[in-house]
Amino acid sequence: MRNFLAGLLSAGSGVPFTPTTRLVAVVLALPLAAFQVWLALWGVLTPIQIGLVFMIPMLIIATLTSGPRPDSTRIGWFEYAMAVAVAMAGAYLLTRSVSFSTWILGISRFGMADLVSGAVLMFVVLVIMKRRVGPGMTLIVLLLMAYLAFGHVLDGFLYHRPFSTAEIIEQSVISVNGGLFGTPVAAAALYVYLFVVFGKILEASGGGKFFFDLAAALTGRLSGGVAKVAVVSSGLFGMISGSPTSDVVTTGSITIPMMKRLGYPAHTAAAIETVASVGGSFMPPIMGAVVFMMVEFTGISYGDIVSSSIVLALLYYVGVMAQVHFFSLRYDLGAFEGEIPRIPRVLREGWMFLIPIAALVYLIEAGKSAQFSAVMAIALVIGLSSFSRLRENRIGPRRMVDLLVEATAMMAPLIAAVAGAGLVEQVLNVTGLGSKVSFVMFEFADGNKPLILLLAAGVTIIFGMGMPVPAVYALAAILLAPGMTGAGFGMLEAHLFLVWFSVASHLTPPVAIAAYVAAAIAAAEPMRTSLWAARFGILVFLLPFAFVLRPGLLMQDDMASILEDVVIVTMALCFMAPAVVGFFRTVLPGWLRVVLLGCGAIALFSAAMPWLAWSAAAAGLILLLSSTFFGSGQQVLDTAPLSAKRRSS
Repeated sequence: MRNFLAGLLSAGSGVPFTPTTRLVAVVLALPLAAFQVWLALWGVLTPIQIGLVFMIPMLIIATLTSGPRPDSTRIGWFEYAMAVAVAMAGAYLLTRSVSFSTWILGISRFGMADLVSGAVLMFVVLVIMKRRVGPGMTLIVLLLMAYLAFGHVLDGFLYHRPFSTAEIIEQSVISVNGGLFGTPVAAAALYVYLFVVFGKILEASGGGKFFFDLAAALTGRLSGGVAKVAVVSSGLFGMISGSPTSDVVTTGSITIPMMKRLGYPAHTAAAIETVASVGGSFMPPIMGAVVFMMVEFTGISYGDIVSSSIVLALLYYVGVMAQVHFFSLRYDLGAFEGEIPRIPRVLREGWMFLIPIAALVYLIEAGKSAQFSAVMAIALVIGLSSFSRLRENRIGPRRMVDLLVEATAMMAPLIAAVAGAGLVEQVLNVTGLGSKVSFVMFEFADGNKPLILLLAAGVTIIFGMGMPVPAVYALAAILLAPGMTGAGFGMLEAHLFLVWFSVASHLTPPVAIAAYVAAAIAAAEPMRTSLWAARFGILVFLLPFAFVLRPGLLMQDDMASILEDVVIVTMALCFMAPAVVGFFRTVLPGWLRVVLLGCGAIALFSAAMPWLAWSAAAAGLILLLSSTFFGSGQQVLDTAPLSAKRRSS
């Protein structure tokens, strides 16, 4: 028993724990995991009770793993004091949670202990947000809280009624309009945690290696095989991780060095990995934490969102694979290095990893809750791991504890971000600022739907500069989605549009988190990497506009319309990919590339005029197939990043 406990306190988790802080994390993570399982299978609690039980352990762990500076992991008296204050405040509010369930704002009154406890939680959330999320979102929250406090002194459009300090804290803790325990935290508590744990356990049991080997077996022998392995493996791993950054770190640590060895410039290798990893957030069955927040915001079932996203995800990866293919041909790059595994052997050794994913999809489609489905999938992974021939892939008690601690520590900063988004939701609702912002934006657009979409996309990308995807989406859903639905866009289309651009912000300059992480692995220049990622990921900007105009891409129309939309978009991708790269059998001249991209845009966005869309798609394909009459005749440019000759030398 002593050796077992010592192992628990010393096991690595990739988080800067000291023995003391790791002990605290273990003590908190295990009951939290048990609570999540109980809640998924049997529990019925009020939103504030769920939020308190979930948030308090997360905040404590976040304070004990967040140094005063981004590059510091030093934990001092201030961090320990915050952890103790959070524990005391949370415990007190939890004892009051039953009375909060019948609270009437404006009639019931907070006592002094209630106010102090609420203020402590708000302060710690802001501190963790500043340290782990960044100054951008922290500044937004502070400015809006200042507006809530002082907006009554403004005139005209921005005026709202006065709110006392006590009212502000009360609204922040128990308001139905948002606050610390609003929709974003509810989504994290009900859905995100269990799926993060599922991804961690599946990866640790050998699932990550299985998906990489499967990708290598499927694409390793193709032209540009090493880059295609990166694309497919990142997409497959993204199904279980749902986080662009973690996907880059996990698969990119293998694929980026491999691409560099085989001739891809560092910034190109990092860009391809970034685009492939970003697409994992669109890939069913898990898609990413942000989708569970969409469930809470829209009331649309998780199964319906997943069903609507399958075709879109496949189209995205078809386009990315096509660009990688023509880029590899143009520069004669990327033969796979090493032995390529055979598909029968890969499936024979790792078929069991498909069982929990298939069970997850089946249960969700059968109408079971996402939480219940996740718990069943986790149980399947743990059970199947015991049959693994490799000891390191078995999930025993000690390994399970380590994975739970790692998953909890990884999510801890996210809790501060989503709690901050809840505070934003509260301010926008109680002051009416959200409807005012939507009114101004759509008055400016003057009912022009394409302009409304452009504004929403631009604002979402600006929100996403340095912020986690769930926090970006939460802000966009609160600020922009009501106006979009009010302008006539469907609930599913509007929110999924914002989800895509929340994810797109991770590869969009000037602040592209996933691209910067990939650049660090590749030792490449970050800005150049993000620019190339935006080039390879052009579909992440185009497909959201396409599916808003073409509901068939979301499986929302009759079968004939669905087939028409899918065929037209697929045709457009077939000639837009070589146009972006500038190569199809030969190097394409600039004017032809522009014409092909124009034909693709017309085909994608002319949903109201099918004849025009079909004509543009046909013209694009004919021009592409005739491109040898217009090209320079060169198969490989002299300016290739690294030619085969240079590699051999």
